[in-house]
Amino acid sequence: MSTPVRSTPITASPAVDSPGTWRHPRLNEITRRQNATAFTEKNIRQIAYNVAALLTLWSLRLIAKLKINPQ
Repeated sequence: MSTPVRSTPITASPAVDSPGTWRHPRLNEITRRQNATAFTEKNIRQIAYNVAALLTLWSLRLIAKLKINPQ
């Protein structure tokens, strides 16, 4: 007993080239999180600005306190 031969051969569907424009739906979030975990010069600059702002505010508060209440 042999396997019957098909009368019409099965042809493979032609491969469709991808246009190359697919993006992950949350790619922006993934990129943002990856950049947030990297310690770069930008992070150091931001830390320096924040420290300078804190020192400025503390200095202004101290100066204001001394001017208002000179004891």
